[in-house]
Amino acid sequence: MPGDPKRPIDGEILVSCDGMQGGGKLAGLSIAGVREFVAKNLPEFVIPPSKIARVTTMDAENDAWKQIASEQQVGLMMMSTPTGMMMYQGASKVVPETYVLREADVNLAFEDPEPSSDAPA
Repeated sequence: MPGDPKRPIDGEILVSCDGMQGGGKLAGLSIAGVREFVAKNLPEFVIPPSKIARVTTMDAENDAWKQIASEQQVGLMMMSTPTGMMMYQGASKVVPETYVLREADVNLAFEDPEPSSDAPA
């Protein structure tokens, strides 16, 4: 089972949307819960409901991660550390609003959805 709602503070994560970034401890929350948390605690950091959530993890072998139906892509993660910005390569997937962030999840980005190939040009 991805994440543990009974342990809401068990990992650090970087949240980004439209060029804004914020770090914190959000593991154990669903993506919908992250939206609510950010809206409540950081009113200037608005995440429009049209944005999709893309999570990047270092643990692509995790069984819960493998159960996410979306296509896996290679992604880059950036984390602020006391010594500066660190970059890591990981696996990323678009996840549903009900997805619960796990300790292994490091980067959460809210992005515009990809235009569908059957949309009028």
